[in-house]
Amino acid sequence: MYVEPERRLTVRAGRHEVVLAASAEEEGAEAGHERIRVQLQLAADPHLPAEAAVRRVRADLAAKRLYQLRQALHARGQASNPSPAATRRTRRAERRACAALTRARFADPDIAAQVLRQVQVLTITPALASLDYQTPDAAHAAIGNLIAASPAVPPVPPRTITKIPNGSRELAHPPSHLTSGV
Repeated sequence: MYVEPERRLTVRAGRHEVVLAASAEEEGAEAGHERIRVQLQLAADPHLPAEAAVRRVRADLAAKRLYQLRQALHARGQASNPSPAATRRTRRAERRACAALTRARFADPDIAAQVLRQVQVLTITPALASLDYQTPDAAHAAIGNLIAASPAVPPVPPRTITKIPNGSRELAHPPSHLTSGV
């Protein structure tokens, strides 16, 4: 992998090439940390494409930020009179969570399921630590309760809109229903 002098990773066609064009100065320290995490993912799994490693790292960061926002909201809710510092922390956590969710492309159902599953694991960590591992029943129950990837939803076919001759309104029923059986 070739790193240009201005600390940008170049875009190459190779499988292990990381496609992150912004420099650390432009994106802050987050970009540098993301590069390192992606490289660690690629080193850990030699068959993992770089694009999948970037998606995984971004989903993990989004889950972490969402969990941190959850904790900040919980702490602020527990306080009878939240301090201005607690309010700032919550707002900062919210901004970071929004940015991470957007960067991870949370609107994609598969990525959303991955992020929420990771948040769920972070949330139930104390319960996982206290499970009885003498038998596999508790572990199987914990695994069974994890958020699963969303099933593929077929696209909804476009509906044909029949309009009244003047074009002002849509008919309540298509013409075939009006003439049959009446």
